Amino acid sequence: MVDLLAAFPSVGLGFWGIFALIPVLQPAASFLTGTLGKIPGIGGVFAAPFFGLSYFTAGIILAIMVLPIVTALCREIFATTRADEREAALALRMTRWEMLRTAVLPRSRAGIVGASILGLGRAFGETIAVLMVMGNNRCHAATVRYSRIPGR
Repeated sequence: MVDLLAAFPSVGLGFWGIFALIPVLQPAASFLTGTLGKIPGIGGVFAAPFFGLSYFTAGIILAIMVLPIVTALCREIFATTRADEREAALALRMTRWEMLRTAVLPRSRAGIVGASILGLGRAFGETIAVLMVMGNNRCHAATVRYSRIPGR
């Protein structure tokens, strides 16, 4: 299932965000806008009207887009740890968590960093979902403001 989610296109996630995620998140986002919208620095993220023009929704869409890829890659990386090292840790009466912490994670650290960077690359590259969820109004408003500067 995770591999199927990793292969899902960003346009589909953008439409899903518009028609399914925004109505579900509207009560939570209205609460966050009311409470955090007044805080300087943080408030700009939650200050926009919620329907579509929210960094909050765009961030959730990007997290949903990146998480399956990073999860699938990390699962493959963990599977490459040698079985005898895992069995040796379990033979020393370690719990599964201790075995993962001492035998699997140290040997997989570089792969986990690589999977995170690949996920970040997808988040940067697949901005169509963010554009669909946030709308194109902010880009247009910035262009209009820039064109009205005297001397331009």
